[in-house]
Amino acid sequence: MTSKNSSEPSVGRTRRRRGSGRRAPDRGASGGGSNGHDGKPDRIERALDLLSEEVRERLERHPWRSFVDGLQDDVLLEVRVELARALGRRPVQRNVSRQLSDALDHGIEGALLHQSVVKPGRVLCHRCSEPECQHSRPPEQRSVMVSYGPTGAPRYLDFGQLLLERRHPDVNRLYEERGLVVLELTEDDLYRDLLSEFANDKLRVVGQVCAGWLGWRTRSGEREHLALTCQFVRVGAPDAPRFALNVLGCAPEGVTLEEVLQTRECRDYWQAIQWARRALGDVERGGRGAKRARGLAERLEGIRGGLARRLERHERATRRRTRHADERRRDLRPTAQSFADLAAISDSEVLWDTRRRTLVVPGSRGRVHIFNDQGKLVTSIRVQPQGIESRVRRGIWKPAKLELVARLRSAVAGNGAEGEGHRNVEAVAGGGSA
Repeated sequence: MTSKNSSEPSVGRTRRRRGSGRRAPDRGASGGGSNGHDGKPDRIERALDLLSEEVRERLERHPWRSFVDGLQDDVLLEVRVELARALGRRPVQRNVSRQLSDALDHGIEGALLHQSVVKPGRVLCHRCSEPECQHSRPPEQRSVMVSYGPTGAPRYLDFGQLLLERRHPDVNRLYEERGLVVLELTEDDLYRDLLSEFANDKLRVVGQVCAGWLGWRTRSGEREHLALTCQFVRVGAPDAPRFALNVLGCAPEGVTLEEVLQTRECRDYWQAIQWARRALGDVERGGRGAKRARGLAERLEGIRGGLARRLERHERATRRRTRHADERRRDLRPTAQSFADLAAISDSEVLWDTRRRTLVVPGSRGRVHIFNDQGKLVTSIRVQPQGIESRVRRGIWKPAKLELVARLRSAVAGNGAEGEGHRNVEAVAGGGSA
């Protein structure tokens, strides 16, 4: 830009405004500086620097960061600037900045997913050499991963059956009290049967915590349960490892595992998982060298044990808070009407629970009675109508076979008053209070 008082261009200089002690930056020789390419770094460069710093901080905080061995992808953002607001020197609308922030999170997550050696919520199958094959997730809600097979395919087992096989001292509590039971598995437990030809040195599960049952209520009011597998994964070469916590679980259709963990009933479990992830981040920042390598196994074992204790601590506190409430509710259960409700409905209305292999007798006012195949009343609960419809729609409850219903009526008639001596063991029947 040419000065009014001089024919020489004032390039790279500053000039004083008349009547002001401040220096005004020169806009360059372009006659307005709209290009912003001359002189010192402009605002756009500073904005890009700030944006890059924000990306770096979000990457470092993201729980999937350790699944990635180097990042090559770009994050593309579309920035919309309202000229009217800019000319009026009005601040950017909050919803615009929120949309840009959400787009940035989405782009970061997409890049991490694209390049991660382990997909969050899935375990790497060494047989198929990919993290999204048919073996990479638990087949059922109550399944946990127990080991790798000889050719590298993950093995899964019902958590209750795993506890029985290992003679876990709390296996009875898993069923009788619906309490959370925790089991730790070591690296040797997981890789004992894997042949060396199928091993992957750059990806290793160095420990695991299994927990069950996690119980929560769906929006329709029915109660669901699942088992959780928390894997401590080492990514990269053994001399320069990174660590991540991969959480596995088979949530019901239409619900993500993260949504389950952030429900009111499971929120404390989610906080325990977040603690373990932060602790693993501290391990990564602990430096390198022989001294770090020697203490690494002890630190990982300590974090694994800390996660197990935190999960159990919440469960112990929950049991103390709810024991008396359970005792108060026990007398309110609609057991007295069980035989009358069975006599009042037709054979076609009796249902069969396909998962728990029990007979379901719907009554009036939301009453539902659960009988075993010997005609014993296991429990009586109240279920909202939409909860019953949801279970039928999903195939969990189906019309019972007529011969089963006839056997039930005969057994109830033979048991008489003995049928009323039920135990409060919803978890034995697998049903829980809905």
